Amino acid sequence: MTQIITPDRFISCKTQTCCFTGHRAKVLPLGGDPGSRPMRDLKSWLRLAVREAYSDGYRTFISGMAGGIDLLGASEILTMKRTAGFEGISLVCAVPYPMQIDELKTDDQRALYVKTLAQADAAVVVSKAFHNGCYRERNLFMVEHSSRLIGVVRSDIVSSGTGMTIKMARERSLETRIFDLDREPYRSLYFKPGKDPNE
Repeated sequence: MTQIITPDRFISCKTQTCCFTGHRAKVLPLGGDPGSRPMRDLKSWLRLAVREAYSDGYRTFISGMAGGIDLLGASEILTMKRTAGFEGISLVCAVPYPMQIDELKTDDQRALYVKTLAQADAAVVVSKAFHNGCYRERNLFMVEHSSRLIGVVRSDIVSSGTGMTIKMARERSLETRIFDLDREPYRSLYFKPGKDPNE
């Protein structure tokens, strides 16, 4: 059974913790259609980014549990937990407020949310109820407990929560692995603290 905890009780090794950020399904290629070639490419990149993180010593992965990249990333961690060779890997769900599931648009998304929450190692409920800043608090919680961020972004959506989370991460010197949906062909953008992210 998933352990439900408050943010002040969450303890992890920051240098071994990685978090996800990314847009919701409607902003992803072809509305997030899982059978489309762009989404298959995106999922392949996400799988490689997670395995790279594991190879680099990351063992705890935090998902913000929104429909889209958050749940796709969490699903990849659950798959790895069932796969030999990924010992010690764990999934933490960072839930912005208790009724987040009500925001999900489809039955498939809600079913995936319930399954992910049930199979995670822990769930941190950041706020007791919805308020205008609860998603920012969730994002800040993830960034402050991680040393790497894996993200999927459209760079033309500059005011998105995803864009703000990436900015937050870089301000706090996290390494980032970013998949930019506005670059053709798609390519990863790596950023290490102390280096120009445009290099």
